[in-house]
Amino acid sequence: NITDKNKAQYNLDLHARSLQLGKLMQNPQLGILNGDFKVKGKGYDPKTASANFVASISTVTLNNYTYSNIDATGSIGNKLFKVNATAHDPNLEGSIIASGEFADKFPSIHVNAPIDSIKTLPLHFTPNKVVYHGHIEGDFANTNPDDLAGNLLVTHSILVTDSQRITIDTLKVLADNSNGMHSLTLQSDFFSATIRGQYK
Repeated sequence: NITDKNKAQYNLDLHARSLQLGKLMQNPQLGILNGDFKVKGKGYDPKTASANFVASISTVTLNNYTYSNIDATGSIGNKLFKVNATAHDPNLEGSIIASGEFADKFPSIHVNAPIDSIKTLPLHFTPNKVVYHGHIEGDFANTNPDDLAGNLLVTHSILVTDSQRITIDTLKVLADNSNGMHSLTLQSDFFSATIRGQYK
């Protein structure tokens, strides 16, 4: 039933070598992909699909940088998703565990990401040298930017630039949308701020 998005069943074992991912997906931000993938499941529609995947990416080019040594596993089913990924790249060392539900337009999501180091200049994230280390954890029942509900906790952060080393023990972001009112609170070691009311 390969043409039926709900009934299609598949068991894919893909070995990509010098795959021109950017040309295939018509995205100039993407480049060559080398990796191995296994996908098994039923259905293409995210609302009804049930599938598992395992990916081992030796190299992939994104935004003119070639990432290396990325491994990921994940699953989707009953409108729930789980992803577990690790990166052992010279300029990106860390992992992420994410899960959530996408029954609505904007999914719920829980993220746990210990970051050993991100070097932003080689990755073309920033024009200047920045190195970040820390632990990021987020839990959002609603990711709609106009109706955000959840919290973000960033701990043990170290930010290093050419001229500064900044250490932040804890940074909290708390978002609420109960009783028709919105609030967004930011708390850190050295300042805190809150916005309350009706806003987008």
